[in-house]
Amino acid sequence: MYRLVIRREQPDFRLLAIPAQLRPGDPNPQQAAVIGGVVLQRGGSAVLEVRADRRDGFAGEIELSAEGLPPGVTCPGALLGGSGETVWLVFMASDQAALLVGNHHIAGKAKIGDRDVTRYARGGTCVWGTANRQQTPPVFRATRDLCLSVTDKFTAPVSVQAGDGQVVERPLGATFEVPVKVVRRGAFQGDVTLVAVAQPRTSNPRM
Repeated sequence: MYRLVIRREQPDFRLLAIPAQLRPGDPNPQQAAVIGGVVLQRGGSAVLEVRADRRDGFAGEIELSAEGLPPGVTCPGALLGGSGETVWLVFMASDQAALLVGNHHIAGKAKIGDRDVTRYARGGTCVWGTANRQQTPPVFRATRDLCLSVTDKFTAPVSVQAGDGQVVERPLGATFEVPVKVVRRGAFQGDVTLVAVAQPRTSNPRM
């Protein structure tokens, strides 16, 4: 059955948030899909992939933020540009973060015409993982909530912080530097290899 709808354009957007935890050693992490949620070790980090479904030509900026985070867990948020459809949110737990399992919300704020609107992300999760989406498609499903957990049984042996919290804006063809801070804990003293993923319109960085 097909349905024809004739109406005026109504620019808007919807958001979908999916855990995007990376597995060490993945040859192509952007093609992998991993079963799991947003699980944080003390001193560690986790990634949530947020996708925007832009409707009826909406091309405005979307300011993303995490609401309802517990003490000891932070997320700097992100800005999704007018042509962007996907962005990663990074969650970080302090060394003193308490044991927790709870829900949080991802809010996207934008200006549509003369209105300020807020849309909350729908949750999703991977139920069948893959190392290569092109060869073996993953399977996802919608979730009722966005769950986040902190474990106090383990402490991350190393953490990496890129940037100083400021937006880096440069013209095409320009070069720029991003400060990186590496913190080692316990007996870990090994080398750390950094790989940039999901960088917009940039060539391979030198690290």
